[in-house]
Amino acid sequence: MTNDLSYDLLVKGGQVIDPYQGIDAFLDVAIRDGKIETVSPNIVDNTASQIVDASGLIVTPGLIDLHTHAYWGASLYGVEPDSSHISKGVTTVLDTGSSGADTFPAFRKYVIERSNTRILALLNISSMGMVVGYGGLEDPRWANINKAVQVGKKNSDVVVGIKARIPPMAANDYRAIVSRAITAADELNGFFMLHLGGTSLSVSERLDLLRSGDVVTHAFRLSDNGQGILDDNQQVLDAAWAAKKRGVIFDIGHGSGSFSFETAKNAISQGFTPDTISSDLHFKNIDGPVYDLVTTLSKFLHMGLPLSKVIRMATSTPAKSLGYEGILGTLRPGAVADLALLQTVAGNFDLSDSGGRQIVSATQLLKPITTIKGGQLYNSFTNRAD
Repeated sequence: MTNDLSYDLLVKGGQVIDPYQGIDAFLDVAIRDGKIETVSPNIVDNTASQIVDASGLIVTPGLIDLHTHAYWGASLYGVEPDSSHISKGVTTVLDTGSSGADTFPAFRKYVIERSNTRILALLNISSMGMVVGYGGLEDPRWANINKAVQVGKKNSDVVVGIKARIPPMAANDYRAIVSRAITAADELNGFFMLHLGGTSLSVSERLDLLRSGDVVTHAFRLSDNGQGILDDNQQVLDAAWAAKKRGVIFDIGHGSGSFSFETAKNAISQGFTPDTISSDLHFKNIDGPVYDLVTTLSKFLHMGLPLSKVIRMATSTPAKSLGYEGILGTLRPGAVADLALLQTVAGNFDLSDSGGRQIVSATQLLKPITTIKGGQLYNSFTNRAD
């Protein structure tokens, strides 16, 4: 019987927002063989094997979190990916340096290949990864180019670049680690993600090291002690503007200590908006202040960014960074059928930045209802508010 039907799954009646295609309209989404078949108004019900009623919901491409830690049970910060991500509308995550060359094989075998959430990875330039300490780079000798390149090439289907989480250290050692990381990223045809944290090297000097396509995460942290993108007068650094102009990606990477409402509001008011919104979800912030990616997105709605722009920062823009432009992060015909069905809930919600430095009272909150990955439903409407 189903062989006579045009579609495997039909998502009907939702507000479809696909920034990649410039779509924001009430449409139906038809899925066949794990791919988007068509996005059109009023598709006939009896053409599909399964119908999902999306009335009253927002239908977006499956969300993409560009900064997470999914190596649960082994790395310093890892959380179980399916309960943290795919159950919350996030179909694809980027694990940012939880594993290095020596620890990646187990990460792949025991986590990546066993998770419903699609997990891509940045190898830590430290071959041990984030199993202890600050991130395996307390001793620069752990930054091993050859090991990273060898393992990255062997796992090129999931490894998309290199991450460095460098502790405070002498400027020359810092530059040497970044140089090794960028060299390895180049050999993998990937990008380098820089953790913007404290060091003896100024933020401007660090930004000057980055190239088009590289990512600076924690970019909207509190700009205290010269460690953010704002100067002492709360103006965006010239080096930050220059980096953005040459194609460096400025990522949120919320985390426990790396997002400031004050910094974000000041930067956005000057026209300096984030390129991608990510959670940096890990075991120290999953119970607050981060919770999940949709809560992080809600904070930017509260700050006045349009919904379509916020969705773009968690769909098509990170997809492009990952090398999946037009494949993930969009509902165009032929793309992978990853969808997030979200509900906007009205009320009064206290939302905190990192460390609870500022708590705002938001009047709306995005809530994940249903996730579809590769055309398969992963959770039901049990969380749908009346």
